[in-house]
Parts: sequence; structure tokens; C-alpha cells
Amino acid sequence: MSCFQHLGEEPGALPRPPAPERAERGAVLLSCHIRELCGGAVPAAGSPPAAAAGAGDPSSSRNRSGNNTMEEFLQRAKSRLDRCKHLEKVHTVIGNKCCDLDSIISTLTYAYYLEKIASHNVLCLPVLNVSRVEFNFYSETRFILKELDIPESFLIFRDEINLQRLNDEGRLSITLVNFSMLASEDGSLEASVVKVINPDKSAEMLHDSSSSLVAQEILEEAPDLVTRQLAHLLRGSILFSWLSVEHERIPAHQEDIVYALEERFPELPPREDIISCLQETKLHTQGVSIDEILLKDFKELSDGDIKVAISTIFMTLERREFIFCFLLSNIISLS
Repeated sequence: MSCFQHLGEEPGALPRPPAPERAERGAVLLSCHIRELCGGAVPAAGSPPAAAAGAGDPSSSRNRSGNNTMEEFLQRAKSRLDRCKHLEKVHTVIGNKCCDLDSIISTLTYAYYLEKIASHNVLCLPVLNVSRVEFNFYSETRFILKELDIPESFLIFRDEINLQRLNDEGRLSITLVNFSMLASEDGSLEASVVKVINPDKSAEMLHDSSSSLVAQEILEEAPDLVTRQLAHLLRGSILFSWLSVEHERIPAHQEDIVYALEERFPELPPREDIISCLQETKLHTQGVSIDEILLKDFKELSDGDIKVAISTIFMTLERREFIFCFLLSNIISLS
């Protein structure tokens, strides 16, 4: 039994509104919580957040107390990237190509953490392991980042940084997050990999997440760097990974990590509110074409000359039943 089944409708409860309306309400709720966590107003969707004094200046000293926001860090990192020829080292944190919530949140937060503990002449960059064009396929992840007011313009994608040149110059270090081996085309970069943060896929740790590993390291090594916003991001990602897991199979250390974050920041939104909003975003495909939906989770299996393409599409139960009936009626009409 899932630990979140109690979120279902109670007998005799009023009917739930349609999914798009529920998603919109969840987004408003999450945005309100973000305002509370960030201690002020949140900028309108699509507009960059107001920068703190000195945040736009790449040469300004970094706030090592951990009080600056993720948006400020990403804006500063992208600005410094344009001047990376003046830096001795570039440490990139590269996420999995799947670009799911766990991969992106763990990539962003670990790079944020590294910037706090690294030397000033080291540029720490989170790199999403897809092109900017391919990122359009990941509608639910884009939706969540939008609601967290993390502008896509602040993100750095794989096709926007020349890792090979940095590697050839001896200035590159790489941390892999949510996967353990570079793609074949990046094989020449293997020598620059200094760390791998990837859940152990053994039977006991099958449901572990990269976000929990990142949270555990920061809490153990530099707990003072955990801000409310960072705790909100990591906790939300861990909770999201629990949606498809039975309660008894949730790793005990993940429970401990979530509890530790909640203990440090009691004002974090209730678990039920975050889970409800994240559940709705899994079905968020507004503005995405059928081709993009199919390509997003595309997998190819091959055996000699035989190739099979497989894709996954999330949909509501109501829509699934409609499509099933539609296909069945067509099969019957053709028989």
C-alpha cells in the first residue's frame, strides 16, 4: 500500500475538478509556498528574478553563508562561463539524459553546494545533459522549474559548453549525477571524471534517488549551507520519487533525510501539498506535440537487423479508457 493513498478522495467528498484546473490550483499553491520560502514576492513567470547587490558581477565575492538563491547562483554561473578563459578550472556537474526531476534538482543543488566550498578560481557549473531544443520535450520538468521561478534562460545545456576544449586544456573536472558512465561520444572526457553520485541499483537500494544522496552529503559535510529553498527543492524531489513506491520499500535513510530537512525548516509546505501538486505535473503536456511526447522517453532496442522503438506516455485514467475503447472499436470494425 502506497504511503500516499490517504490523499485520495474520501467517500462522499465533492467531485475533483478536471486535471488542468487541479494542476493550475496546485501551481498557485506551490507558487505561494515559494514566496514564503524566498521571503518575498516571486517575479512573474518568464521574467528573471531581481538580482541581489553584486550578484550580476562575476568578480563579486560569493556569499558562502548559503543565503543567496538558486536563481542568483545560476545567473552568476552563466555570466562567469562567458569569462571562463580567465579561470584556472571548470568543474561541471552533469546530470542524466533523462532530465527527470531527480536528475535536474540533484544536478543544480550539487553544483550550488560545490560553488560554496570550491576555490574562487574554480567555476562550478550544472550542465543539463541534453540540448536546449531537446529540453522542450520534458514538459513536466519545465513546468516545475517555471513554478519554482527558475528561468530556463539561466540553465546551461550540453550543446552550450565545449567540454572537449576545456578537457584538452587540462581545466576540466566532472561530477556525474544520476548516471555512472559518459556516452560513447564523450569517452575522451572519462579521465576528467572525479566523482559519481548515482544510487546503488542493488535490490536493497532500488528506490534510492540522487537527490537523497546529495542532501545527505550536504547535511553531513556543510549543514549551514542548506537554505530553506535548497531544502524545499531536495525534499520535493525525494517526495516525488516516493509516488510510485510502496511505503515499506522506501529506504529508511530517505525518511531520515526528509525528517532532518523538515526539522531544520518547520515552515516548509506540508508534504501533502507538495505531493498533490507534483502528481498533477506528471500529466502536464500543454504546448507539447505528439512527436515531442514520443521522443521524450524514446528507447530503442536492437537485435541484429531487428530494431524496436518504445515510448512512454503519461495520461489520466479517463483518457486511457477512452483511447482503449476507441482502439477496440476500430479493431472490431476491421474484423
